[in-house]
Amino acid sequence: MQPLSAKQVMFVLVHGGHAGAWVWDEVRPHLRLPSLAVDLPGHGQRPGNLRSLSMAECVRSIQSELPKEPRLILVGHSLGAAVVLALAEELRERVAHLVVVAGPVPRPGTSITGAFPFFMRLASRLVLWCSGEEFSQSARMAEQRYLNGVSPERVRLACSRFTKESRSLVLEPLHWSGRPPEPCTYIHCLRDRGPLSPKYQEVMAANLGSEVRLVSLDTCHYPMLEQPELMARVLNEAVQKEQ
Repeated sequence: MQPLSAKQVMFVLVHGGHAGAWVWDEVRPHLRLPSLAVDLPGHGQRPGNLRSLSMAECVRSIQSELPKEPRLILVGHSLGAAVVLALAEELRERVAHLVVVAGPVPRPGTSITGAFPFFMRLASRLVLWCSGEEFSQSARMAEQRYLNGVSPERVRLACSRFTKESRSLVLEPLHWSGRPPEPCTYIHCLRDRGPLSPKYQEVMAANLGSEVRLVSLDTCHYPMLEQPELMARVLNEAVQKEQ
C-alpha cells in the first residue's frame, strides 16, 4: 500500500449510544491525521427524532459532513460500530481502515441488541419495550458499568452530557454484506462491564473476519475518556501499520 499522507486520509470518529462527538475531544489533538467527530441525529448538537431514528438516517447525516476527497479511517465506538459498518457499505472504495471500539458487530440482518449474548439480549429487549421509544441510562449505571476507572470529575461531566437513546435504532436489523473493508482493527476493552463482556468482544471481533487485528486495552468501556492519549496512540499505530 502507498504511504498515507494527511492530505489523502482522515479519521471519521463516531460515538456510541447516549453520547456525542464530545467523547473524542481529548483524543483528536493527539491524532497524526486530520479528524472529523460527528454527532448522530438526536445526539450532542445535532437535532433529530430519536423515536424514529434509523441507521440510514445516521449514515446520511455522516455523509453530509464528509469532504469529497480524502480516504477515510472509520472509527466506531460501541453502538457507533454498527453505524460505521453500514457507512462502510456506502463508501467502500473510500475506506482506508475500519476500527471498532468495544462495539457490536451484528451478523447481516441482525440488530445491535441481537448481537448481544443470549441472556443479555433477552434482558435488553424487555427493558427496551418497558422504557418506551426513547430510553435513558442512570448516572449510577454509567459510573459502575461504563465509566469504571474514570476520574469522578470526568464521570460527572460525562453523565451531564449523556442523552437519551433510540429504541428503534438498536432494534433495527443491520443491513450490510458481512464483509468489512480491509484492513480492520477491533479494540478490546478489558475492564468493560457493559453488555459486551471483554470475552464476548472477542466474538464480535471474529465477526469481522480472520484478518482482523485485535488490540486489547486495560480500560473501561470508554477508553477515549479514561485514557485519551492511549486511545489516540492505538489509532495512530493501527494506521501506521498500513503505511
